[in-house]
Amino acid sequence: MIAILSLAKCNFSAACLPADPGCSAVSLPLFLSGRITLAAQRIPKFAYAVNTGSSTISIYTVNPTTGLLSSAGSSATASGPLGIAVDATGKFVYVANQSANLLSFYTIQSTTGAISAVGTIPAGTGPNSIAVDPATKFAYATNQSSNDVSTYTLNGSTGVLTLSGTIAAGSTPWSIAVDPLGRFAYVPNITSNNVSMYTINAVTGVLSANGSVAAGSTPVTVAVDPSGRFAYTANQGSNDVTMYAINQGTGALTSLGNISAGTGPRAIIVDPSGKFVYAANQSSNDITIYQMNTVTGLLSIFATTPGLSSPMGLSVEPSGNFLYVANNTANNLAMFMIDKVTGTLTLIGTVPAGTNPGAISVASY
Repeated sequence: MIAILSLAKCNFSAACLPADPGCSAVSLPLFLSGRITLAAQRIPKFAYAVNTGSSTISIYTVNPTTGLLSSAGSSATASGPLGIAVDATGKFVYVANQSANLLSFYTIQSTTGAISAVGTIPAGTGPNSIAVDPATKFAYATNQSSNDVSTYTLNGSTGVLTLSGTIAAGSTPWSIAVDPLGRFAYVPNITSNNVSMYTINAVTGVLSANGSVAAGSTPVTVAVDPSGRFAYTANQGSNDVTMYAINQGTGALTSLGNISAGTGPRAIIVDPSGKFVYAANQSSNDITIYQMNTVTGLLSIFATTPGLSSPMGLSVEPSGNFLYVANNTANNLAMFMIDKVTGTLTLIGTVPAGTNPGAISVASY
């Protein structure tokens, strides 16, 4: 267990549906990039949110004691940024730009959190999410219009990505999650209503197809728990969450059933303790709080937190004390304190973002 905690992180990212604010006929903007940091003793320092409507990245400093975010400026990016991920070392930021069909990468200034552009690299058609593996060796981007996943090697010194391959996904892949040990990857497909499963080559990072498993209707995002034994999809069309057990040898998912959510669940994330799961419901403007059975992986609904504005992105910082939510139509991020016993959320404030914020990622050290 200690070895797992010293290494693992999960990065999640996804995009918006055609009717969402900030979307155009060809760009299906935004939504989520949540990320769970599992490394022991890590402290959150900066946070980043992509804003699809203004094609910018909002930059924040994080107060690790209070959880409050403070605006630290913004940076322009390519057209239609949908997904964002910070690598495990906290040195680099990666953005999936759906309208431009490319990925952008940046270095992080360790004192201020400011980012400097390093370069771009082509992706498939309509890249809408990006994930970095726990060892900061590989990156993966889902391409919603070409129905595939692009694989990249990551230079740990410069942050530069190099394309190493492409593999087919289902119909309209929407996000990607890598398990905490970097062994498996999962991609929900919103048109084929299933999850594509892959094994990861530990040396090359290349993905190998491992079949698919049914989900609910319009599965938008997937999250893997910190133990790597369970996974969950937010199914926007059927207003529920599908629960899965992960085969530790093969990475195959076995459905444990569905549980109801609010209306239009778009983002889902597991807290670092592996006790709570949160689903952001875009249409009912709230968050469903689940308590998780750590033995079986089954969820039970504990509470609902109302008062949001088209929530489309979630991120939990490493200690599991604070949750951040992107309010897409209010153009801000909401900040919540997490009760470590029950998982209950308490609003501690909001902070401005750009236009139509969605994906959020936290840099910790």
